[in-house]
Amino acid sequence: MTRSKASTTFTPFGWHGLECEVPEAWELACYDGAYDAGYASLDDGVDMRLQVRWNRVRNRPKLLEGALKRYERSLKKAAKGTLRFEAGDPGFVPKRHREGRDLAAFRWEGDTAAEGLAWYSHATGRLVMVEVLFRGRGVDKALARRVLGSARDHRDDGRRLWAVYGFAFLAPDHYNLERPELAPGRLRFELRAGSHAWLRVERWAMASQWLDKASIEEWPRELVKLLGLAPRGALEQEEARVGKHRACRFTQAVGRGRLGRRQRVTGLVWTCPEDDKVFVVMAGGGAEDLAEEVAATIVCA
Repeated sequence: MTRSKASTTFTPFGWHGLECEVPEAWELACYDGAYDAGYASLDDGVDMRLQVRWNRVRNRPKLLEGALKRYERSLKKAAKGTLRFEAGDPGFVPKRHREGRDLAAFRWEGDTAAEGLAWYSHATGRLVMVEVLFRGRGVDKALARRVLGSARDHRDDGRRLWAVYGFAFLAPDHYNLERPELAPGRLRFELRAGSHAWLRVERWAMASQWLDKASIEEWPRELVKLLGLAPRGALEQEEARVGKHRACRFTQAVGRGRLGRRQRVTGLVWTCPEDDKVFVVMAGGGAEDLAEEVAATIVCA
């Protein structure tokens, strides 16, 4: 996390390869779609503060110009014409984030106001629009530029950042989110690459209460059961470490029913007493060391 001159604490937000740094109070409120097309918004508990739209398209002349004109028309139609929309200067975007992108900045003002950035990414083929929203006309341009200037839709290291609700991890960029479960007290990300390789990353709150019911050494067997996969042979487990925390590493051969495809599930489960959280990373059908690689990117207290 970093702090602005106004002492605002910033934290990463990451979703389907899109990422930026936002004030810590802004949290994911709504999401839809997948990697090729989708939408996400963040709020501060009262008002919507950030919205992101993306869509995979074919690049063509005046792509951004056309997209912004259509968006302007839709905004004015919804506002019944009482809205001012104008182009801005994307020069505030750091040079390292300009390469490989056609950029356009914009702003609009009506009952609410927004500073926005749109781009076409030559690397991903996605058209992305990010807006920082403000109540009334109280636009904080420094805040907007801080957020928009950090926005990008891919990394160069072959990984994607997933970061919501104070939980973040990095996964290979060929693993796509199949199903998120973002419930109070438990976050679960299920990602898949192709037909057989999968990754599951979880954070459980109130670790002390869960550990009263079962020790960390008892978790692997129950976690494999929750996968709905039939165990084949004995569960192997050993003591390990993730960062400064003691962990349990486990391996289990599994199959989907009597004729199911056999796999080896590898995983790590550990606790962070300072955060009172349990963390779980499991993988199957892919690289044997994937669970360890992803677990190493999770930072806790």
